[in-house]
Amino acid sequence: MKKSHLLVGLGISISLLTACQNSSSNTATKEAETTTQTTVAPKPVTDYTLYNSVLKDYKEVVENVTNNNGQKKSNSNNPNVNSTAYSVKRVYDAPGISYTLEDFDKNGVDELVITMGPTREDHATLDIYTISDGKVIRLTNKDNKLDKIGDKSNLYPLEDGTFSYSSTDTANYAHYRLNQKGDAFEIVTEGTTEDIIKNLPPKIDLKQKEWKPTQWYITSPEKQKEVAKKKLDIQAIQNGDYSSLKGTWVDGTGHTFIFDENGLVDEKYEMKLSYFKEYKGTLIGGYGPKNLPVGGAAVYIVPGGVPMTDDRSGTFVDPIQTDKDRIFAGQQFPRFASEFHYRIDE
Repeated sequence: MKKSHLLVGLGISISLLTACQNSSSNTATKEAETTTQTTVAPKPVTDYTLYNSVLKDYKEVVENVTNNNGQKKSNSNNPNVNSTAYSVKRVYDAPGISYTLEDFDKNGVDELVITMGPTREDHATLDIYTISDGKVIRLTNKDNKLDKIGDKSNLYPLEDGTFSYSSTDTANYAHYRLNQKGDAFEIVTEGTTEDIIKNLPPKIDLKQKEWKPTQWYITSPEKQKEVAKKKLDIQAIQNGDYSSLKGTWVDGTGHTFIFDENGLVDEKYEMKLSYFKEYKGTLIGGYGPKNLPVGGAAVYIVPGGVPMTDDRSGTFVDPIQTDKDRIFAGQQFPRFASEFHYRIDE
């Protein structure tokens, strides 16, 4: 009988010990899972203001920055600038150099694309940059011989995120893609005949991207949200209250409108806002040199959500999405998104 009690007691003890171990094991597992969940680092947000150093270099090319003696600086040796850019105005008659952001390889980081300007329908590419490990990297560089594209050699983004290259000068053709990390181009195939690029995916329609001039620096997400809060109030503008219009507005060529509480701020040009008429949710008026009856342009002030319309033929189609406030000034209806002015500052 004593042995029986002893065995029963021993069995109970083992059962209790096993239960405690299982409980302890389950608790440890849960703690480990909790620890694992709490130690997962949030995905870092890319700081696109890093691209402003590149935009500054190209801005100097466009504006022909002068030194204190009034002499033009010689920037043609700037290693960060495609030397073709110095011929943009002189040879290609382009009004400026523009840029857009596009995530070609869909890795969560937008590349910076520098082109000759919005008046060239193909937006001839001058440079492409990316950001990796917190640093700006020039993808079109001297090592891969893409540092002077835009003239006799061209690099075209394709719809699948790859790129086609052709050179009329050296009769070279190539198909490029971004590497797995996204910080360098690598060659898929290359050769001396056009067959290399004939059956590749279509080119991206760059005309409809939101192009901005190099003078338009990239602002922080916080600043962008702050500016986006301002909304055009057509009725208030008609009543002489220009507070919703106040700020700096820039189009894809760098042309700028600045408004304050009294209207357009400009020494040479005027925009008589009190003469503007409402038409289908937009304000239509004119803009031109002060005290001169000629040389003006039509102006459309268009609130976000309202399409720009043609009050004459009715055949015009607004070339962009209508979600943003914008201003158009010109002598013919716009074809590209870059022809509109957008507010970049309050």
